[in-house]
Amino acid sequence: MSFHVEWQGLDELLARLQRASPDIRHRMNLAARGAAELVATQARANMRSLFKGSGRVADISVRVTRRGEEVTGEVTAGGTPYARIHELGGTVHLPDIFPVQANALHWISKAGDEVFAKHAAAHDVHIPERSYLRSALTQREADIRRVFEEAVAGAFGGGAAAA
Repeated sequence: MSFHVEWQGLDELLARLQRASPDIRHRMNLAARGAAELVATQARANMRSLFKGSGRVADISVRVTRRGEEVTGEVTAGGTPYARIHELGGTVHLPDIFPVQANALHWISKAGDEVFAKHAAAHDVHIPERSYLRSALTQREADIRRVFEEAVAGAFGGGAAAA
């Protein structure tokens, strides 16, 4: 088996790369920070929408690191014990519950009735997925692409980025 490859425009591409702005690393660093901040802002908005009572399930933080030629933008969620279970969903086990500062436990049933009890037996609770972080990445995908395309175009004097 044999094949032939012909790359048209290679000389032009190499010439454009040589003209690239010397601050391209800085531009990529700024683009990574900008893209990560877009995702973090969207994740915070998603939390406010999904969790109307508290509006905060996790602390969202942004970090940008550079290792050699690689620039990484990282958005993390943490600071609370239930951030992961809300993002991914899952089942948690609740132990027996007894009142501590009252004579009875009180809650509203699924049917909307008030319930008073001296004890709630141990049981499993399924928490559905309520993605706020991964969905933010999906929601902002086009904006992230635009941030990097603009950074690359700026490195070539404002011309369109080569695809």
